[in-house]
Amino acid sequence: MGCSCRRNLGGQLAGVLEGAAADFRAVRRREMSSAPERGAMRKTSMRQLAEIAAALGVVASLVFVGLELRDNSRAARAAAYQELGLAAADSWLMKASDRELNDLVEIADADDPAEWEALTVSDRRLVASYVQGLLRQYETVFLQVNEKLLPAAAMESLGWNGFSDTNLLVRTWPAVGKRTTPGFAAYLEEMSPQLRTR
Repeated sequence: MGCSCRRNLGGQLAGVLEGAAADFRAVRRREMSSAPERGAMRKTSMRQLAEIAAALGVVASLVFVGLELRDNSRAARAAAYQELGLAAADSWLMKASDRELNDLVEIADADDPAEWEALTVSDRRLVASYVQGLLRQYETVFLQVNEKLLPAAAMESLGWNGFSDTNLLVRTWPAVGKRTTPGFAAYLEEMSPQLRTR
């Protein structure tokens, strides 16, 4: 009885071991047959990860370039303001350091037209040359605003907005208007209609 139990138990154990071995072999066969698929999937996943990494690198580069451009734009705008401000200051200092020119400009800008009429042709030419220099600075600001290098507020902040209505410009316009570029002349005449009648 003991022997037959042992035999039965041994047979059952052998059957279980054989079944487990067969299951193991079947799983192994399935794994071996699907290995190429898994390898292909791994290659595809790696390729996708590489593409994503490359795209992120491009985005990061573009963000960096954008930040650099913004910083460069700010620096260029600040430099333009400084240059134009210094040029305007130089014009005022030139007038202040030349008593005759200062007096002539004040007469040309006076409310009484008789004072302007009393000036000699030579004096009027001197004043017109001074105004031509001012207009060149004004036009530089105008062009930079038109090209969007400076904001529209630059005209006012640099002190040019009121210049087109001055007696100084109105009286010298017949001489300086013809030496001003057409686009800028049209802008001035739009700002100050009285220039059109000169």
